[in-house]
Amino acid sequence: MKATIKREDLANSLKAISKIIGNPEKLYIEVGEDSFEVIANTEQFMSYGIDAENTSEGILAIGTNILKGIPGMRKTKLTLQKVSNTLKVKGGSDVKIYCSTLKKGELIKPKINSKFTKIKLKSDKLGIFKNIVKQISFGSLGIEDDLKDIPVLVKNSKNKLSIFIADSVHSVFYITKEKLFPMDFKFLTHLKSLKSIISLLEDDSTIYINDKDQKLYIKNSNMFVSLPSLQIGDKYIKNAIEFIENKTNFVEGKFIFSRDKFREILTSIGIIRDEGDTLKMNINGKKASLNIKTVYGESKDMIKLETNSLGNKNFSIPLVMFEDVLFSASAGDEIVFQLAGKGNVYQIDSRRKKLIVRCLAPIELNKGKK
Repeated sequence: MKATIKREDLANSLKAISKIIGNPEKLYIEVGEDSFEVIANTEQFMSYGIDAENTSEGILAIGTNILKGIPGMRKTKLTLQKVSNTLKVKGGSDVKIYCSTLKKGELIKPKINSKFTKIKLKSDKLGIFKNIVKQISFGSLGIEDDLKDIPVLVKNSKNKLSIFIADSVHSVFYITKEKLFPMDFKFLTHLKSLKSIISLLEDDSTIYINDKDQKLYIKNSNMFVSLPSLQIGDKYIKNAIEFIENKTNFVEGKFIFSRDKFREILTSIGIIRDEGDTLKMNINGKKASLNIKTVYGESKDMIKLETNSLGNKNFSIPLVMFEDVLFSASAGDEIVFQLAGKGNVYQIDSRRKKLIVRCLAPIELNKGKK
């Protein structure tokens, strides 16, 4: 195996793999005719191709941390050559790296076939999809330190794209009002994986979905990557969808307020905020008194509601998910607030022109308090 590559190209490939896969114990280098691929083969598969010259075919496995050091060599062009179990690297300095021999069946590349659902991403539709995924801030809950533990269901049905995220307590839905993709599909994966890969999608990217196991593959000019599918973990999403679709779960009535005015007031009274704060709201007619009390002090204000058919209520609401919906809403939006269950759950909707953001989260009614 032999190839001459640019130091910068190798560094970029390693950065992309690190962002999506993390830091596996080892990586693979595969050289073909005028091709050079860096490959990660963990729960996810990812290959990243770069330009290469003076190539001779071959493959090797090398420790990830060792490979990450190679772009630090002095020359802008590097020559890599495998001789027996040694990788010789020339780039100003001469370096010899001991590399391991691949075991039979150690590296098996995923194969795409004609039975897979194929989705070609157009630039305008891709931009909308990327923006939705980027604004998902479910991880700010702090309940899950690692977003890989949070399932996300992406579903396109009847020309409507929906993204569902849930844990045992909270859920957030993003539902588009415009046609993004012409075919029906769905896949269940980790939120961390989806958010990591979305920034690397380009206009020439193609998504392939294995309908049999709902596994997702994404391919563009230099990258091929699989997203891990979840065979379990969607029960929270399923339960949240069933809860919301059952209208008998909701208390009659709602109130509506201005997103812009609420954000303005929340910023003003939020001077004394700390992590995990709770907002107390006292609804009286078409006025809502707002109060935040922390170890740093106490602040109060009031907002006028657009409508109120819910009646007079006094409750405490965790700000984390509530605020996420407010910040994902567009300027000029109205926010619809409803109570559900036995009054211990709330739902808020942000109804943008092209996107609905819906949140379901716990609430505490302050009975008997004024």
